[in-house]
Amino acid sequence: MKRAGRFHSKPEVRFDWLLFAKHLILTVMRAASLDTHVTTTTLWRWKRYTTQSKRDTIELVLKMDMTKQHFERKCHQAALTKWLNWVKLHKKTQAAAIKKLERVVNAARLKRIIAAWENVTKDSKRTKEYFKRLEMGFIEMSGKEYQIGEGCDGLSVLPSSLSVKAMFVLASYLLAVLALFALVFLSKTSPDN
Repeated sequence: MKRAGRFHSKPEVRFDWLLFAKHLILTVMRAASLDTHVTTTTLWRWKRYTTQSKRDTIELVLKMDMTKQHFERKCHQAALTKWLNWVKLHKKTQAAAIKKLERVVNAARLKRIIAAWENVTKDSKRTKEYFKRLEMGFIEMSGKEYQIGEGCDGLSVLPSSLSVKAMFVLASYLLAVLALFALVFLSKTSPDN
């Protein structure tokens, strides 16, 4: 039998020359003896032999075609099986990677939530302390605590350089308001109106 994958479309048909020669010699010898029964039998056998060899050749060709189709089907099936196994493996790998990424993202999200919660609690504590100090009469400005209470105004609590600037701003606003009143007053008393 030939190796798989090396099929020919037509099988090699061998003609048996020795058998042919034997039958030919027998035929000639019988014909010489003028035995008609032997001659007809020999010719009938020869005809049967040729038709049988043709049938065998056709049957061999059909078997070879079926074997070739079976082999090709098995090859395709093996390739399909390998591909399906690869797809399954790829899906499993992808699912595992997605789960790992989800865990990393969730962990990062939880860290951000905890950090934000810590900031909120710190701010809440600072706010509570600030209002407690305000109730007790203390105020904190630029890292220093000043006591405020009766007889203390907000301007006296400020540092001197800041209070001078505040007074300067208040004075400039006061002058601007006075100038505006003067303008309004003069416009009402003017003889043109």
